[in-house]
Amino acid sequence: MTEPEVIQLPSLEPLHIAVSKGLNAFITVEGFMAMIYCTFMEPAPRLLSLLSIDAATHVETKCRIINSVAPYRLKGNELKQFNALMGRIKRKADLRNKLAHWQVGYWHKNIPVGTVREMKAMKPRLLPSYFTAGNLGGSTPESVTLSEIEEFFEGCLGSGPIK
Repeated sequence: MTEPEVIQLPSLEPLHIAVSKGLNAFITVEGFMAMIYCTFMEPAPRLLSLLSIDAATHVETKCRIINSVAPYRLKGNELKQFNALMGRIKRKADLRNKLAHWQVGYWHKNIPVGTVREMKAMKPRLLPSYFTAGNLGGSTPESVTLSEIEEFFEGCLGSGPIK
């Protein structure tokens, strides 16, 4: 009988750390959104504006609230630039939701893997939860790499590319 082959997969710890840092960095974006809203709501007291935007717990709701006020405060090129900024925030929020709701695990283009060679090629990634539509049906699930999370982190803090 042959001895089983031991496979050493890369550590998931760097990905766990990156997810944590990414979630924490998005707080900077949410704070920025709150300041925009407060500015739009002037001369209302800043505290009341902060309390009202904070009552919206979902980022998408905050975006809708801010977007509904913007056309009354901005015109022309300012509004166009603002809409582009909100588009970037929406893309950041989409990745933030993946950080919050997906799982850290191992990814391979042929999931589920069937050979030792495929197992050795597995990479740490952020993946949809196993029992979601993104993972069921035999298709390879979408995934997020460590470098994508690090780029997100840097972009949220303003120290890297903001896409």
